[in-house]
Amino acid sequence: MKLDVSCNLICELSQAKKVVKTLGLLNYVAAPIMKFESVERIGGQEVLEPRAYVMKMKLFGVLSIGLHTMDFSYEEAHGFFIMRDNGHSDLCKRWDHTMIFTTGANGVNYRDCADIKAGLLTPLVWLFAVYFYKHRQRRWRCLVKQSFQALNMGSEAA
Repeated sequence: MKLDVSCNLICELSQAKKVVKTLGLLNYVAAPIMKFESVERIGGQEVLEPRAYVMKMKLFGVLSIGLHTMDFSYEEAHGFFIMRDNGHSDLCKRWDHTMIFTTGANGVNYRDCADIKAGLLTPLVWLFAVYFYKHRQRRWRCLVKQSFQALNMGSEAA
């Protein structure tokens, strides 16, 4: 099942591009619903390279729900940036998530697009994903209003 959720972020494309590539941002926008811990030791501000990472997923930060592979790739040109996570896990055979950032009249237009396949659980997982991505976008907007201070990258991201 596919989903597409969007919002406007009052920031520069370069700011969004810098922070979206970090585990710190991933956990900030997912909190408190989900927490991701890399099986490798990765710092919160370390850039996620274009490759696969295995993440421990914790619902509400405590309830382990297994491992999830996030396979990142990036595409960019003047006025846009795309981060793709072609992910999967035992529960979700496909969690193909694309984050699209484009320069707009009032900042950055941000879209979360996903294609989710989880067998018979797909409709339930899809409903969770719609709620989760709307939550993530609310957290993004809060982070931007705080000039990225919650990531301790405020002056660097600005």
